[in-house]
Amino acid sequence: MKWILALITICFLNIGFCADPIVAEVEGTTIRKSTLMEYHKQNLNFVQSNKDTSIEASLNDLIDRAIGIKKAKAAGVHKRPEVVKKMNDIIYHAHVSDVLTPKLKKISVNDNDIKNYYKKYPEYKTSQILLRLRTIPSSEEVADAVKLANEIYEAAKKNPKDFAKLAQQYRATRNSTPSLTATTNQQMGVLSLNLRSKKDLELINIKP
Repeated sequence: MKWILALITICFLNIGFCADPIVAEVEGTTIRKSTLMEYHKQNLNFVQSNKDTSIEASLNDLIDRAIGIKKAKAAGVHKRPEVVKKMNDIIYHAHVSDVLTPKLKKISVNDNDIKNYYKKYPEYKTSQILLRLRTIPSSEEVADAVKLANEIYEAAKKNPKDFAKLAQQYRATRNSTPSLTATTNQQMGVLSLNLRSKKDLELINIKP
């Protein structure tokens, strides 16, 4: 049994024997009650229906982890280039977090700030009319697609508010070329003008 691999230390918290007792020791690595309880709490939050969620199971997980890390280091896993890279990535992101977190805590955003932002950078629900060609179209089919795309564009440019009508029109209409169809009203989500390039804004006739 995995418990045999650990030296279990019993502490009586109710009489103040120790504040954070060692619950297991695995080849020199100690596991304290605070670590066990935090891990067990995570287990309860993300447990799968077929997994044992007892405190003993959580302790066994930590023991297996400690043994696995020992074996991995003995095998030199931590010296592999790909592992070193991942470790350095974690160290770097931790450093960035340490630097930025105090600064981010100083940032205060109120309701007026949010309202002013969305007033300056409004968001728009967007959709598209997608022309589909077969995998290997002929030059004539490509030319037909380009012609149809330009027709739709000019119509939408002339009456932007009629885009929904154009979408419905081309949904019901199939091009004379059997390999070309118009799939319409493809939702593209909400876009903020703050995320659009100057060229994008010019295309939709909005001053940057």
